[in-house]
Amino acid sequence: MTEEMKELSKVLMEEIRKEMNNSMKEVISIMRDSHNILSDKIDNVQAELKEVKTDVQEMKNKVDDMSKDITSLKLKNDVVDTTLISHTYDINHLKQAK
Repeated sequence: MTEEMKELSKVLMEEIRKEMNNSMKEVISIMRDSHNILSDKIDNVQAELKEVKTDVQEMKNKVDDMSKDITSLKLKNDVVDTTLISHTYDINHLKQAK
């Protein structure tokens, strides 16, 4: 190779290195941007999930309260039924005693 070709080869190699370096920097920049975007989206999803968990827990609490209310009403209804049966029995007994 002649000196000119060696020099041209060096210049060309240097240009290729610069281009590769710039390309790598661009790729790294794109990857960082993508990471930041995905990280923000993950944070948003986590926050929304936390809200959903809170809402679900509140609903569970309401269902538990309603279940307790229903159980209480059933017990009160059973007491009323028992009382009615008892009074009906007493009324029939008094009618027969006349």
